[in-house]
Amino acid sequence: MAVLSQERTQPSNEPMPTISIGRFKVDRVEEFLLPGFAPDALYPTFDSSVFKEWSWLAGPSVYDPVSKT
Repeated sequence: MAVLSQERTQPSNEPMPTISIGRFKVDRVEEFLLPGFAPDALYPTFDSSVFKEWSWLAGPSVYDPVSKT
């Protein structure tokens, strides 16, 4: 199972600083916008009790309980 940092238990609401890459400006990065894959597809020993300890991981911006992804 993945080890999560004890220092950050909730997503940050701080805006990302804008950076420039060549002539492009990046002011937002999102890894996923839609349901992806079930956690046990990547982590075969995944234990769903992690959602009790790290409740923000079960939030609507991270986990879709309908598709379980």
